[in-house]
Formats: sequence, structure tokens, C-alpha cells
Amino acid sequence: YDYYQPEAYVPQTDTFIEKDSSINEEVERLRHSATNSLLTRRDVLVVASVSAIYGLGTPQEYVDR
Repeated sequence: YDYYQPEAYVPQTDTFIEKDSSINEEVERLRHSATNSLLTRRDVLVVASVSAIYGLGTPQEYVDR
């Protein structure tokens, strides 16, 4: 994401803030390229934050998509 605002509630003003996000297409492309390399090559090392790989699922689930 370029930007992520989680949903929130402010009780003092009884305000609900909806979740909002903006995806960086270049980062998304690189994320999928790295994931594909992990699944198809044996000489790959990826250094990433947990948020970069969160939600990918199991290797089989990723391949099936």
C-alpha cells in the first residue's frame, strides 16, 4: 500500500472513520514477481516485511489463483 487508514471509531464525537487504502501497482508487481520466483526457483532469498507477504496463503493456494 501507498496509504492505509484502518477503520476507527471516535467515541467523543460519535464518529466512524471508514477503512481506506491506496495500492502501489509497482510494489504489487514486485511482490508477485518475488512470490513467483520463490515458487519456481531454488536460488531465491526475499527480504520483506510481514505486511508485504501477509495474505498470500499457502504456496498451493497462490498457484491455484
